Amino acid sequence: MHLIGEILFSLAVLGYVGTAVCALGYVVQSATGGFTPRAGRLIAVWAFSAHTLALIALSAGSRNLPITNVFESIVLFLWCVALVSIFADCVYNLPTLNAFLMPLVVVLAVGAIGFVERGPALAPGLKKFWLAVHIAPIFLGYGAFAIAGALSLMYLTQQSQLKSKAFGPLLSRLPSLEILDRLSARTVAVGFPLLTIGLILGFVWVRTSGALGEDWMMDWKVAGGVITWLVYAVLLHVRVARARTGKLVAYLTLAGFLLVLFTFLGTFMLGEKHGFK
Repeated sequence: MHLIGEILFSLAVLGYVGTAVCALGYVVQSATGGFTPRAGRLIAVWAFSAHTLALIALSAGSRNLPITNVFESIVLFLWCVALVSIFADCVYNLPTLNAFLMPLVVVLAVGAIGFVERGPALAPGLKKFWLAVHIAPIFLGYGAFAIAGALSLMYLTQQSQLKSKAFGPLLSRLPSLEILDRLSARTVAVGFPLLTIGLILGFVWVRTSGALGEDWMMDWKVAGGVITWLVYAVLLHVRVARARTGKLVAYLTLAGFLLVLFTFLGTFMLGEKHGFK
């Protein structure tokens, strides 16, 4: 089953490459170009379907939520990103979103394939039901933060285009600054409570099970999760209490997502208790 999952994920990666090509072609082509949002969306849905089947196969193979090694964890993380991306595009009609998001998905997906054979495995003490309950909302929150980061990058690109008066195809196809800022705020507002729930469940599980030992607060991934939560709490405070929008908020949102990537990927190798070895 694991081999089937790997094959299905490879097919999904090809689909995401096609989605990225269609999206990038759409935003840079002239009015008479051949790339259409519909084609990109159809390929994205096909890729996501293959991705979903890959997750099912990997889960059946490990008899667990597919987070038992680095490869599976990246596959699950990217599935959450793709899920939120497709949902956002369907609800808000964002054909240009994948031009900014899918290249990152492709890079991470190709990197995940490199961990298929040599990827570290999850410490045996972490293969528990509560870990799955703890991980699910956090990964969905990370997916929302990925969308918010892409929207902020779109915002900064739009602002740069306007400032330089580069009135080309890209400028005409990007949503307005107001729409991008509003959608970024909404996705962060969705991701933050999911991250909060996941962290709380994780803290309860660690305290009751003792899975990470007495010095669990010194674990790199725990520290990274708490710092990520604080960054997005500050971001929401700036948006709501200070009513701030614009470039500063966009940069802070991007910084938050970079921290998400470090917390998710960078800490895999920094500790055996809450990671892989």
